Amino acid sequence: MIYTVALSIIKNIPIKQLNDLIDQTNDDKLLFTALSSRLGFKKNDVLAKAENIIIKCRKNNIEILQSKDKSYPLELCKCVDRPIVLYKKGNGHINKKKCISIVGTRNNTYYGREITESLIEHLKSYNINIISGLAFGIDIIAHRKALVERMSTFAVLGSGLLHIYPKQHQKELDRMMELGGVISEFPPDMPPLKFHFPKRNRIIAGISSCTLLIESKTKGGGIITAKLASSYNRDVFAVPGNINNPSSAGCNNLIQQHEAIPLTCANQLIQEIKMEKMHINTVSLPIMEQKKTLSKNEKIIVDTIIKYQALHIDALNQHVEIDFYTLLGLLTKLEMEGIVSKNPGNIYKINTLT
Repeated sequence: MIYTVALSIIKNIPIKQLNDLIDQTNDDKLLFTALSSRLGFKKNDVLAKAENIIIKCRKNNIEILQSKDKSYPLELCKCVDRPIVLYKKGNGHINKKKCISIVGTRNNTYYGREITESLIEHLKSYNINIISGLAFGIDIIAHRKALVERMSTFAVLGSGLLHIYPKQHQKELDRMMELGGVISEFPPDMPPLKFHFPKRNRIIAGISSCTLLIESKTKGGGIITAKLASSYNRDVFAVPGNINNPSSAGCNNLIQQHEAIPLTCANQLIQEIKMEKMHINTVSLPIMEQKKTLSKNEKIIVDTIIKYQALHIDALNQHVEIDFYTLLGLLTKLEMEGIVSKNPGNIYKINTLT
């Protein structure tokens, strides 16, 4: 792990070339040693930085995903400029669902908000992750609507996971941890820098089966993401808009230039990328038998967690309206009986047969 992280922080070598070398060598330690001689950097200094990153991640419950790991996004693996490592936090699993990126302008109109929310409303029963960049405008509208509909949603950052940007969206990010999470290629302590965001956009494009551009001017992050998705041979959809409104000019231009498929309704998207309906895990029969002997409050807790699939203890407390300390005691009892399980981040789930 330390040599892979060390490779990821080496400068003065293009990411595509570095990925090629990693694939050819298949030995990160050997490659790192060879590059230290070729590029002239101090090997021990870089390894010390890599070790500090790993320690910081362990302290903050941040996963480090290497491209050869099963949990590294499969679609992103296909991209020649994929990150050497990804830093991830949250309970969601990228590879268990189809990923759809939703991007657009920071200065959305009412039309853009309405379209974004309507599309996600129609997609809520399908087995998908909503991916976006946590920015103001279309990004945060997509994240918020996904949270309302209890859908898994992931934010891809242009900073490290300990420097959330923009800070105003920390509350939404905290809620994402239940079913989704947050991802970055930047080490945890890295602040948001202007040139990070175009790099971030390639991850949003590469991680997904398709990209939806809801509203965009002729220039901006949404257009960059859409063009990157097209370069990765992914489907790009754009929502047509008023020809007199600059906020729709980027979408209309992509459609006119045949660089995006005009998206007019959610059903069109569902059919074109062959989405599958959500599969709800079945609660095991032994647990259903045990449920018959539960107290009234215990049944309320179990039924509520079944309804939402997974709940943070604070959200569960709001739903069941049971005194917090009473709730905590009942959850401990249910956990000891094997009915519920407590996951990292105080997320409770029902034990299921999968």
